[in-house]
Amino acid sequence: DISYSNILVNQFGRDSIDYRNPDRLYFKEQNLLTYALHDFDLATKFPPSWSDQQCRLPYYKSWHGTPGFVPPDTWQGEFDFDPFARDVGSLCLVFTGIYF
Repeated sequence: DISYSNILVNQFGRDSIDYRNPDRLYFKEQNLLTYALHDFDLATKFPPSWSDQQCRLPYYKSWHGTPGFVPPDTWQGEFDFDPFARDVGSLCLVFTGIYF
């Protein structure tokens, strides 16, 4: 579940998403700004010996997560999905909201 509410930053500001904050811009210019993802309640752990083809989940599990950050890939009728590709899609939705 990758969304704005699951991103941490090591700088405190007025708003959780304030890219014009002068303090945050200073930290960014000095390479002191660090981001991290948290909230692993929807995380899935697969055995290391499994192939990529075995790391699939049932379609209905793809619908869980923060509204607006759930890629609509499995709305097309697929029976299972790749959770790694779903995370990439969610991250793209976050980046789209930040940079566009």
